Amino acid sequence: MKRFFDIRNEEVLKRDWSYEKIVSDKYAKGLLVIGATSFIGAQTLTELFDMWNNDIHILVRAKNKQAAIEKMDGIFEKWQLPPCQHDKLIYHVGDLFEEKWGLSDEEYLSIQKSTGYVVHFAIYARYHLPYSHFKKEWLPDFLNMMDYCSNPEYPKSFHYPSSYSSHFLEEDEDFRRLNTSVWHSGYTGFKWVTEKILRQAISANLRGCIYDIPLVIGSHKNGIGPDAYFTWQITELFLKTGIYTDFDIKVISVDVLGKIIAQNITNELSGCASNYIRPVFPDSITQNDFLKFVKGRFELKHGTVKDILKKVSKPGRVSFIMPDDFYELIKKIHKFKPIYPLNLDTSEFPTGVETWRKNLDYLFPEK
Repeated sequence: MKRFFDIRNEEVLKRDWSYEKIVSDKYAKGLLVIGATSFIGAQTLTELFDMWNNDIHILVRAKNKQAAIEKMDGIFEKWQLPPCQHDKLIYHVGDLFEEKWGLSDEEYLSIQKSTGYVVHFAIYARYHLPYSHFKKEWLPDFLNMMDYCSNPEYPKSFHYPSSYSSHFLEEDEDFRRLNTSVWHSGYTGFKWVTEKILRQAISANLRGCIYDIPLVIGSHKNGIGPDAYFTWQITELFLKTGIYTDFDIKVISVDVLGKIIAQNITNELSGCASNYIRPVFPDSITQNDFLKFVKGRFELKHGTVKDILKKVSKPGRVSFIMPDDFYELIKKIHKFKPIYPLNLDTSEFPTGVETWRKNLDYLFPEK
């Protein structure tokens, strides 16, 4: 019998998160961005360049500062963003997993003293890895960051991206299914645990915000997004096998997501930031929208996940990613309404469907 570890019994969930309430004046004005080279991190920086009028510190893994600058330039070019505004960034060359991030005592203390806000984008959403991987590799880092932000001498507000997938863990059976599919993956379990921890800490006086993020797609402007994201893995399976299933998903484009995160962080400076944001386009994307896109270009027929598995070369891998009931599971979270930051103009938001189509045009261009 397969060993079952119930993440609801994680010892860290029993920790007493009690903090002294700290007056706003004690929070330094600088912002620290962890994971600035990530897809979402780079997009958020482009928005912060226009919104945030104080120092922005970034931690970059590189050989030296010049290599870090070149790395950022490469990331911005890759996603076709406006040129990186290096003059608005304070670079720190280090490694998140090393003690004091591999920085000198002086540099580490300087960041502590000059930053009062942290946004943490550094993690890989690898759905095939078990929860034990995230517990070993990423949970210690998350807890260290919690301690870093809760230092009463140098307090910080902690902004952290969670995931819609954490809502798939509700019933006993859901927790028993951990590590079996994308909706019940190790990554999902990790996000469930960290969100629980952060909710407890925020209720115990830690300042911060949880971003309950749905499936992220490329920008509305050019449709550019990582082809490794789950949305595209599923779409590619449909096109390669010639079989599509029913689906009904809600998404957010990375450019709108970056604007939402940047706005809420900026709201901190005026004391009106939210501690829970659910950044999602209200409209759903369905199989009908998909069929309109592929009409006349691909031969497709309706089927089930099991039908798809019979046609792929590595059914074990695909079976892990796609649960048989993924359509029913994802509809469970449609009951949650969007939550946006104050002072954000949502009137010009694109729709999820039109943004998704631009993404499809980019990733699956006509030949």
